[in-house]
Amino acid sequence: MTGNSIGLSPSSTVWVGAWWIGFVITGTLSLILCVPIFGFPKRLPGAKVVQKPLEVDARALRGDSVQVRLGDMPKAVRYLLKNYTFLFISLAATVETMLGSGYSNFAAKLFESEFGMTSANAALLLGMIGIPSACLGCFVGGYVVSKLNLSCGSIIRMCTVASVFNWFVFFALLSSCPDIKFEGIDVDNKIVLTSKCSSECMCPLSFNPICGRDLKMYMSPCQAGCRNETQDPVAGTTLYTNCDCITLEGNSTDDVVEAERIRCTQECSAYFFYMAATFFCLSARFHQRTRHQRHHQVGKPKCTIPAPLIFGKTVDMACEIWSSVFNGEANESGNCAIYNNAALSRNMATLLVLLKTMSVALFACASLSYQPPMSPMS
Repeated sequence: MTGNSIGLSPSSTVWVGAWWIGFVITGTLSLILCVPIFGFPKRLPGAKVVQKPLEVDARALRGDSVQVRLGDMPKAVRYLLKNYTFLFISLAATVETMLGSGYSNFAAKLFESEFGMTSANAALLLGMIGIPSACLGCFVGGYVVSKLNLSCGSIIRMCTVASVFNWFVFFALLSSCPDIKFEGIDVDNKIVLTSKCSSECMCPLSFNPICGRDLKMYMSPCQAGCRNETQDPVAGTTLYTNCDCITLEGNSTDDVVEAERIRCTQECSAYFFYMAATFFCLSARFHQRTRHQRHHQVGKPKCTIPAPLIFGKTVDMACEIWSSVFNGEANESGNCAIYNNAALSRNMATLLVLLKTMSVALFACASLSYQPPMSPMS
C-alpha cells in the first residue's frame, strides 16, 4: 500500500514522512566529529591564564568551596538557597529554557493555523529562522562579552537588557490573521451539513479538508461535491475536479482543477511581524554561562517537561472544533481540527509575555543581589 493509493501526500495534515532521516544524518555527523575531538588534550595551552579572571567572578557567587558528599546534601542545599545570585540566575535560566522549549515546539502549529502552511513548510520555515538566529545570538553575545571584557555583574545586566528587549518584541505576536472560512460551519462553530449541492451525496461526518479555487476550505471532497480525483505527480498532492459546490468564474467542468488537498493560503500583513518577532526573540537569548552555573545544567532538562504541557494547554484553549466531533464524540479529545487565529495568537503572546516577565524580574534580582569580589585571587 502506498500513500497515493489512500490519498496521502506530503501536504496532508496526517502526513508523517521519513521522520528518522534527520536523526540518522545528525547522529552520523556527530560520530564523525568525535574523531578529531579525541585528539585534543584535557586542557588547552594557556587555559589557566584565561580561567583565572573567571574564577574571581565565580568566587563572589559561590563563596567558599563546599565538598558535597551524600551526608552533606542538606547542608549543600541550604548553602545554595542562601546564595541568592546563583539562585536567581538558575531560576531565570530555567524560565528561559522553558520559554524556548515551549515556543519552538508549538510555533510550527501557530504558523500552520495563521498562514495556512503545511506541517512540513511550517517546520522548515521555523528551522530556517531558528538556526541562524540562535547562531547569531551566540556569536553576538560571545563577541560583546569578549570585546568589552565584561565582568560577571556586567554579563548579568546584559542578560537583563536582552530579556527586556524580548519582552517588547513578544507583543508583535498579538497580531493575527483572519480565520480561513470553512464551508459547512456556521458562525456559532456548529457543523452544518445541509448544503444543497452535496445533499444527495450522503457525505459522512469526516474531516478531510481541501482547498477550493474559491479560496474556501471544505471539510471533505464529498462536502464540496467533487466527483473526480487525480494525483499531481510533480507536487505530490491530490487534485479534485467536477465539484458541484465550487462555482467560481463559471460552472464546474470535468477538466478544470477546482480543489486540492492542502490548506488555503491567504495574504496576511502579520506574516512579517511573526517572522521578525521569531527571529529577534531567538537571537536575543544570549547563551552565556558562567562557571558557577554548571550545577544548573543537571536540572535544566527537567524544565522541558512542563513546558510542552503548559504551551499545549494554552494552544488548546484556542481550539474551536475538535477532531473527536467528527467521530461522533462530544468530549474534547484527539487533535484540534480548527483554531481561532485571534485567540491562538493572543494566548501564545500572553504566555510568552508572562514567562518573559518572570525572566526579567529574576535577572534584575540577580543583578541587584550580586556583590563583586573585594580583591582578585592571588
